[in-house]
Amino acid sequence: RFTNVCTFTKPVYTAYLRGIEPKGKTIVLVLCMAACIMVIAVGVSAGVRLDIIGAGLLGLVVCGLSFGQPWMMARSKTTSVEQQYGKAQRNVTRFYDDHMVMQNLTANVEATALYTDIGRIKESEDFVYLYVGKHCYFAILTGFSRGEGEIEPFKKFIEERAVNAKGHLR
Repeated sequence: RFTNVCTFTKPVYTAYLRGIEPKGKTIVLVLCMAACIMVIAVGVSAGVRLDIIGAGLLGLVVCGLSFGQPWMMARSKTTSVEQQYGKAQRNVTRFYDDHMVMQNLTANVEATALYTDIGRIKESEDFVYLYVGKHCYFAILTGFSRGEGEIEPFKKFIEERAVNAKGHLR
């Protein structure tokens, strides 16, 4: 029914990882950064207490690293794959009437799942995520063989077949 192709360059893999993250993570990180700034301000107003200021700065660094985590992971993963195989990871996912097959063409492996096994579905700006147990099947929204005209029919197709899934597509 549908064929989806994805080549994992660093920006694509970063977008993939950002979409998997819980939506509340950004809000929590912003609140943590605000709290760290307040701790630094208290340290300065208490007569330049270096221990308090240091704790606030350390908190800011940790929050900054958390924001950059998807980018760092994507860089590490894509570099590793390119060193091992000499090219970027390329996946093809085929969606049949009763099951889907995801092939990693670079590593020459594949996985198959039934739509009834999908426990959760989620959509980001760039991807549709289909969670089967601990595994995540996906479709990149720009990767359909017949272009963007397949996106809406694909979403409808998935929602009709993933009868046990929690979540909805936009």
